[in-house]
Amino acid sequence: MLVRSAALPALLVALCATAPLVMTGCNACSSSDKSAEREKKRNADPLGKARKQPRKKIDREEMRAAKAKMKAKGQSRIVKLTVMSLPVDDREVAPEVAAARALIEGGEEAKVAEGRVALDTWIATHTDDADAYYWRGRSWSAVYDFDSARADYVVATDKAADWAQAWRWAALAAYQADGCDAAMPYLDKVVELAPDQVESYVDRGQCLATQRETDAALADLNKGCEMGSELACSRVTRLERRKERRAKRNRFGNE
Repeated sequence: MLVRSAALPALLVALCATAPLVMTGCNACSSSDKSAEREKKRNADPLGKARKQPRKKIDREEMRAAKAKMKAKGQSRIVKLTVMSLPVDDREVAPEVAAARALIEGGEEAKVAEGRVALDTWIATHTDDADAYYWRGRSWSAVYDFDSARADYVVATDKAADWAQAWRWAALAAYQADGCDAAMPYLDKVVELAPDQVESYVDRGQCLATQRETDAALADLNKGCEMGSELACSRVTRLERRKERRAKRNRFGNE
């Protein structure tokens, strides 16, 4: 009995010493099972590999360059002016202006510059030729000199006040240089001169939307949508959603 009593404490000590190892082993098994389960779920997820990839750092300079490029085309995320997609007006022009126009429409930089020089020479002795100023403006637009382009388009509209396309290009150059605020006076004139053209309402409606003139923008865009513009219809949907969200915020804010 004495031997057994003496051995009992030693046995307890041994069991206590091994207990942490047993518990650790069990915890390790449990942790391993959980890791295997997570890996299994990750592999079953079709986007699992993509989720594992580190997030790509946003290149702010690249974003700014992309926005500038879009604006140079008369576009942004919420504005897409239509004038660049419209056909050129069929106007009778002097042979010298027609020749310069052909060079400018070709788009090659050297040819565009050649056309502009020819127009400089022509304008020097034909100061009232609206088409000459207009096409010189187009030559400036081709090389993204929007301030010079707008100056020539404005002269063209002074010489031919009822020429809607010249006003459209003036609006475009103003937008490209300074945004919708600068373009609005020209867009208003376009609507006045060409109320039967859907693009008149589509362009002005888009710019009104950027100025938070939601009701006026919807009036123009709804008219454009009724006249068959898919772009106008899509903008109407977006604006109506924005208007609903704003109304909800105002309602809950007043409660």
